[in-house]
Amino acid sequence: MEITKNLKKSKKKGFTLIELIIVIAIIGIIALIAIPKFTGAQKEAKINADKASAKTIANAAAVALTKEDSSTIAEVNDGEVEDALSGKIKEQLQSVPEPKATNGKFYVDIDKDGNVTIKAGGEKKYIVYPEDKAKGDSTEGSPYK
Repeated sequence: MEITKNLKKSKKKGFTLIELIIVIAIIGIIALIAIPKFTGAQKEAKINADKASAKTIANAAAVALTKEDSSTIAEVNDGEVEDALSGKIKEQLQSVPEPKATNGKFYVDIDKDGNVTIKAGGEKKYIVYPEDKAKGDSTEGSPYK
C-alpha cells in the first residue's frame, strides 16, 4: 500500500512528446496560411501608399500650374517638366516621396492642355495617377493596375 502512495506522489506532470508535436504542427499550419496573406497585404499597402503620394504630387503640380501662365504649360516637352516648373512643384511638397511598390522615382507628365499624369519607376515607368489611366496602362508588369 505504501509503495503505491509513493508512486502516485512522485508521478511528474507535463506534456508528452506527442502533445508537443501536435502543437508544433498546428502552429506550422497556421503560419503557412497567415504568411502569404500578410505579404499580399504588405504589397497592397505599398501600392496604396504610392497612389496617395502620386495624388499629392498631382495636386502640387496643379497648384504650380495655376500660378504659371499658359506659355509655361506649352514649354513642357515630351512629358518632361521644365526645371522651373519642377522646382515650383517641389515647393508645394513638404518632401519628395519615393515609390514603395517599384524602384525609381515619381515622374510628372503634363500635356499641353494642363492634364497631369504621375508615373513611377526606373527604366519602365508605370502610370500611378489618375487611376483610370493606370488601369489601362499598357506597360507590362505594372503593379498599379
